Amino acid sequence: MADAPAITHDWFTAHIPVWTRLLAPLAGRAGVRALEIGCFEGRATSWLLANVLTGEGSGIDCVDTFEGSDEYASMGVSMAGVRERFEANVAPWRDRVSVHVGRSADVVRRMDGRYDLVYVDASHAAPDVIADAVLAWPLLPAGGVMIFD
Repeated sequence: MADAPAITHDWFTAHIPVWTRLLAPLAGRAGVRALEIGCFEGRATSWLLANVLTGEGSGIDCVDTFEGSDEYASMGVSMAGVRERFEANVAPWRDRVSVHVGRSADVVRRMDGRYDLVYVDASHAAPDVIADAVLAWPLLPAGGVMIFD
């Protein structure tokens, strides 16, 4: 992870022990591709890049609006500077990160290729989560891993 990550809200760290066990078979393997739907400030992104997506040719596609949702507003989370913090947090691995800005329902529909890992963490409204899962499922090969937040 970058020396001084710019994280204002850390909803990810508590998941690290489970993710470490679950994703051990992917760690260090060459050519591992991940899709993260909803990346906020890049806390999970940075962890994946530092601990799992370490093999040659591995990388991650991140999808986010960087505008937030009603959910963030109701929690008092400001979206000001989120994109800048994300970019700063993933800077050490920038060559392995592709950012796709837009609504997940629009962006994921246009994605192609296969992903060994899909992390669904955009909107937490049930219809949106289901839509993200349905759109991402065909991108996941047999034996791939899909994680929901």
